[in-house]
Amino acid sequence: MGYYYSSILCIILIVLPYSALAQGNGTISVGSFLTAADKATSWYSHSGDFAFGLKKVQDQFLLSIWYDKIPDKTIVWFANDGKTVSAGSKVQLTADRGLVLSDSQGKELWKSAMSSGTASNGVFNDTGNFIIFGSGSTKLWDSFSNPTDTLLPTQTLGINGALYSRLSETNFTKGRFQLHFLNGNLVLNSRDILTNYAYGAYYGDETSDTNASMVQFSTTGYMYIVKKNGDTVDLTKNGAIPSTGYYHRAILHFDGILVQYYHPKDITGSPNWTAVLQIPENICLDILGTGSSGACGFNSVCTLDKSRRVDCECPESYSLVDPNDKYGSCKTNVTQNCDDNGYNEDLFDFVEIRDTDWPFSDYAQLKPISEFDCKRQCLSDCFCGVAIYREDSCWKKKLPLSYGKKDPSVNSKAFLKYRKVDLPPKSGQDNPGSGHIVPYQEKGKGTLILVGSVLLGSSVFVNFILIAIACFGFFYIYNRKTVNLHPANNSVETNVRHFTSHELVEATNGFKEELGRGSFGIVYKGVIQMSSSIIVAVKKIDSLIQDGAKEFKTEVNVIAQTHHKNLVSYGVLLLEIICCRKSVEDPEFGDKAILTDWVWDCFRDSRMVDLVENAEEDVLSDWERVERFVMVGIWCVQEDPSLRPTMVKVIQMLEGVVDVPDPPCPSPFF
Repeated sequence: MGYYYSSILCIILIVLPYSALAQGNGTISVGSFLTAADKATSWYSHSGDFAFGLKKVQDQFLLSIWYDKIPDKTIVWFANDGKTVSAGSKVQLTADRGLVLSDSQGKELWKSAMSSGTASNGVFNDTGNFIIFGSGSTKLWDSFSNPTDTLLPTQTLGINGALYSRLSETNFTKGRFQLHFLNGNLVLNSRDILTNYAYGAYYGDETSDTNASMVQFSTTGYMYIVKKNGDTVDLTKNGAIPSTGYYHRAILHFDGILVQYYHPKDITGSPNWTAVLQIPENICLDILGTGSSGACGFNSVCTLDKSRRVDCECPESYSLVDPNDKYGSCKTNVTQNCDDNGYNEDLFDFVEIRDTDWPFSDYAQLKPISEFDCKRQCLSDCFCGVAIYREDSCWKKKLPLSYGKKDPSVNSKAFLKYRKVDLPPKSGQDNPGSGHIVPYQEKGKGTLILVGSVLLGSSVFVNFILIAIACFGFFYIYNRKTVNLHPANNSVETNVRHFTSHELVEATNGFKEELGRGSFGIVYKGVIQMSSSIIVAVKKIDSLIQDGAKEFKTEVNVIAQTHHKNLVSYGVLLLEIICCRKSVEDPEFGDKAILTDWVWDCFRDSRMVDLVENAEEDVLSDWERVERFVMVGIWCVQEDPSLRPTMVKVIQMLEGVVDVPDPPCPSPFF
């Protein structure tokens, strides 16, 4: 018996190395699969330089290709638009669909788009290219033809080919920047993530040539533009590049910089990627005037670190809108409210910083002028957020600021206006809603964003929408003849807040400050003190008389920071106004009971006219606007927060400034 087990063990020891070699020889048979797990196996190229599989990224897994023999396991390609998957997910090579990625429940998440035919096997070669072959060695799909953010030696980028940056270093979904090979010109530009609108280029290789056919990354580590006649234009232009014994890659980083690197294959010591080419040399300066916020977000300042990569920083008295996104926009406590009683220069002061500027944010230039008068001019101007002083000139800038840069060549002083906080109230100012300036912070709690600033910055039509939303609660409550005060007996509850007339008179300082007038009455500004300070628009209706006394009822519509999380309620209200109905009706309405579900059904089936069947003729005559508003509403109610636009983008889409792309289904459970 012992001899028998010894024989079996010997067979296993002999066969096992060959089995491992067969799995790592770069050929993958149809039916082979990999599962996402902490100690999951991978598929390897013949040399083992590259690995293909579900690589762990933080607490999730990313279907990707990476350099496997170097310490940092650098990722060079990824699938599923960079979206990670959970443990238990699986990728399999199938005959009819090629590579298929599915979650732990078997739901298909991504597949390789094979041109035609049936897959016979996959080949993972030593260039890092994963190829699916059909019968007769016909290539049906390959990773090199579907690049993400990286180019490798032997890879090409054809006409209209593109690379997209990641959203961040660890978030592999598409980010703000792209590299395009257009009409023989290799260009870098930023883009709007929601609409994919391309802003102006901040780099062009100046070799635009209709005879150019592709960008090629050679095996020796040089990048060329190849013309149809075989001539080449060298992009690297940096002298000799080590080739033998080195790995190479070119990546469009998430900060918009294209960098070419090399890395020694010998991993003794502490080898790192070494940059040999960077485009552009200084994106903080080169991206100016392209139509976006710049290399960093609005109100931020761009500098380059020691590695010549982008470093974004909020200036003093500003802070990040999203604390987790250091490359995002910064907020200030200055609200540009120019109402007669809404601005008091005594409540503001300046922070001075040097060699910093935000070009293209100017709205006025004063010359000649002293530094003292420059500051005074900005302090007394309710529109002025920053003043730049250089020699005898003063530039007044309004918020938000764009293309922020810090560099000795700027050679100027920047005076950033900020609101003094925790000031004692003026005499008679016991109520912050009495018409005077309210301090930006109250005991460390949230930011106040005035309805007035939103109204001043928007078109008349969008103002009407905002006013209508503020008024909507009143009509919703008043038109109900019977108010159910016992939610336990009703399947539908409401969170509409009722206010007494005394509360509203106090909140609006006796309806003192008028924001606007509409066909239904007047809208006033008011402040309601709750767990934190917020600003509301209050509707005063003089025409309603009940038992000889005026009755005031309204819904609080909080105009908060422009963050996508505040849009699960704005979008619903917008759809309620468009469709003239509540968001939830009695079950007898059937498929129409849930407004958001019904709106999606109508949009999907191209029967949006059903949504406004009771509308007046003037609404139907502007059908393009109706369709646009419905699509904006669907974007706002997406259950996935990352898909929702910002409030700034919503206003732009409502006004028609930017196109509204077709929204996806708002619920993943459809």
